[in-house]
Amino acid sequence: MNDPNYFRTNGWRQGTVIDDKSSIQALIKSVCEYDPSVSSLPEFLVVISQDCDILHHRIEDEPYIDFLTGCYDRKDGNLFHGKNPRRLQIEYADRFLHFVVFDILRVTKDEFEKVDPKPASITLDRKDIKLIINWISKRYARSAFPDEFMNRLAKSKQHIDKVRKSEFMDVISLIFIDITDEELKSEQNYNITMLIGVQHDSDLEIISQIEDLFYECFTIPGVEVDVEVYDEYDITYKIISKYKRFDWDFRSLPGNSDAAAPLNGIDTV
Repeated sequence: MNDPNYFRTNGWRQGTVIDDKSSIQALIKSVCEYDPSVSSLPEFLVVISQDCDILHHRIEDEPYIDFLTGCYDRKDGNLFHGKNPRRLQIEYADRFLHFVVFDILRVTKDEFEKVDPKPASITLDRKDIKLIINWISKRYARSAFPDEFMNRLAKSKQHIDKVRKSEFMDVISLIFIDITDEELKSEQNYNITMLIGVQHDSDLEIISQIEDLFYECFTIPGVEVDVEVYDEYDITYKIISKYKRFDWDFRSLPGNSDAAAPLNGIDTV
């Protein structure tokens, strides 16, 4: 690098956004062949490298800057709060930032300095940056459930999708399940407890309706369920220590039309 203090001087940090089209195109071209006739250009990039790695004084130890690419999209309540393991939406100034977990771009610090992009006017809240990083890391550390249990959910997908498509998903921030790790026989039921976290100060009537909805929709062949709904501020580690966080992985079957494809040629971390 020409300037060892480049990143510190220019204030590059985790969560910084780049939305200049020419800079985005130059950064992509620095790591792969970009053909606009084949691949659409991301509308913005978000720095996901940790601050200490960005500013590390030995470039040979930390030679890269990592970005999550994104675009603006219509609101989908199922993609908020990290509920979906592969796609995420965050609201910013009445617009919705949309991310796909494997659309990650890695650029050398040397190439980044050559492009010399300017940070966007968008400034993400710390809570949103934390959400993005936790969502990405959850890809490698999220809970696994018994195959037989997931198969039963998949067979009742249409029934359970009533929850996924419900307007209540906008206020649901956490879903946890207490379940055995065993692969049960077909004649045995999974007895589960679902713990639902809702946004702070949600209306009591809404909480009651959410409880009824989850009970109705997750009472399916081979599954017996109890449902508990909490204000998210009241959920402590002690409460959830025996639970597993639930994602909608039962929907991720071959041929799923919701699956998103990465930008052609983008390298992944």
